[in-house]
Amino acid sequence: MVHFQLRINKFYTFTASALIQVVGSPVYTFSIYATALGDALGLDQGQVQGVGSSMTFGLFLAIISGSAYDLLEHHKRMGPRITVWVGSTLAAIGYGGLFLASTGRLAVSYAGLLALAFIAGNSSSWFDTATIVTNVRNFPSNRGTVVGLLKSFVGLSGSIYSSVYVSSLAPDATAYIGMLAVTSSLLPLLLSLGVNHVPYVELAEVHSFTSW
Repeated sequence: MVHFQLRINKFYTFTASALIQVVGSPVYTFSIYATALGDALGLDQGQVQGVGSSMTFGLFLAIISGSAYDLLEHHKRMGPRITVWVGSTLAAIGYGGLFLASTGRLAVSYAGLLALAFIAGNSSSWFDTATIVTNVRNFPSNRGTVVGLLKSFVGLSGSIYSSVYVSSLAPDATAYIGMLAVTSSLLPLLLSLGVNHVPYVELAEVHSFTSW
């Protein structure tokens, strides 16, 4: 019974969501491997910028993930998790494809490269939707704080990934892309087990409300 209560605890959900935001938001580190990707595929500067723009466009096109989340809204536990699972799948396809292309194992046209970048960027929007909407529903009285905190972990993600690259992988930017294919897909998949919509008030929240 104790383990069951821990699993559906909304504070546990918030912690898992924060970690998903950290490991699932590497879009802003594109500059780390942009040059290596361009050199490997013979792209000029304009084409490299096009790849980055495609990834950013995928990140901000969140209407797809938002609509899917709404369709799954009545599934309090599985709905948020399925949204994360889709993001994990897209991350594996997007970053995995970019890694294979940069190593010469996947022959891809420029249009295909743009598609892979879009898919990689769009994966983060699914993580963002699942974590933010679920926690806003879990903490209706603290929506602004919840959104602010979770969004701050998105910014922290870039710093952490950059630090890992500099300390462990530099100057091998291709290996960094391979790492993104693994971390941004598998880790959110594991952490999704802790993401739940909890439709009741926690005891700690009661104490917080009565203290005002």
